[in-house]
Amino acid sequence: MILMKSILSISLILFLFSCQRDFSKKDEIEDHKAAIVKAGVTDASQNGIVYFSFDNALTWQNKSEGLPRDITLTDIAVSSSNIFASTKQNGIFIYDFQTNRWNNTVTKPETSKDVDVIGFYKGEIILGTGGDGIFVSIDNGKTWSSHNKGIENLTIRRITVIGGKVFIGTNGGLYSLNAMDNKWELEFGHHALQVNGITTFDDDVYIGTNEGVYKSNKQNKDWKQSMQDVSLHNISSDSKNVYALAYNELFSSADKGETWINIQKGLPKNLYTFQLREKEEHILIGQWDGVYKREGTSNWILVNKGLPKKFPATDLIIFNDILVVSSSGWVTNKP
Repeated sequence: MILMKSILSISLILFLFSCQRDFSKKDEIEDHKAAIVKAGVTDASQNGIVYFSFDNALTWQNKSEGLPRDITLTDIAVSSSNIFASTKQNGIFIYDFQTNRWNNTVTKPETSKDVDVIGFYKGEIILGTGGDGIFVSIDNGKTWSSHNKGIENLTIRRITVIGGKVFIGTNGGLYSLNAMDNKWELEFGHHALQVNGITTFDDDVYIGTNEGVYKSNKQNKDWKQSMQDVSLHNISSDSKNVYALAYNELFSSADKGETWINIQKGLPKNLYTFQLREKEEHILIGQWDGVYKREGTSNWILVNKGLPKKFPATDLIIFNDILVVSSSGWVTNKP
């Protein structure tokens, strides 16, 4: 009965966050942690925050050793040789496969703002913060320098590399890095356009925003809106479709964003999808109660063997052939 009330409470909270909410990365992380507490997870009964799957989500293994119990994990990203985890105020961690633990060997930039996102470009580590913009390290995290030339809004939501070009989503539009001039240029947007996700499909770039979906040819910058009146948390794509991750629904488009269909059926009602990945002809998503998987148009299947029950899967990435899922805070395996 207590668990049921907790689940209903989470659903009600998230329903109120739907559609047109001005949703910041910081607010989102705090809501994740609040939902974990409401679901009955307490500091006295902690279990894991990062899990790996070596068998395409059939089973999961706890890989949280080395991560402090009081951290807020904000993002997981991979380079060609490493898995990195960024935290709100506890710096950056790298996973060591020899010792099977996370090491806090990367220094934190000199900022009082939260580190929200992490990315990589030509051997450089790029960090996005909630108010101090971009920081870059060219020596694997030993030293950092601010890199905000050209950016008007310093709240960074996403970092994505497409076709050898770095894009960042901000609270004031989409920017790309002009490598020759070493400055950021506004690709599209205005002072109130929150770019919460960036992806590519065929020859187009798509962004998920608080105003819906916009798309443009990679070369022409001919931006047009392909979904209206829906606020998006993220956007993704696979080999066949583009996916719009709204705050209470999941949509897909097989015709490059011309039309969209709702594919939320089989997923928790009114709970949004955090991340979507394609692996071995399967679509995997991170949801509020764990990881779901489907092939083609088959039903969604919850694939949580080895994960704590009601695990908010806030990030989902692929490193080589390993699936990595994480939550923003430690989660119990309590039934």
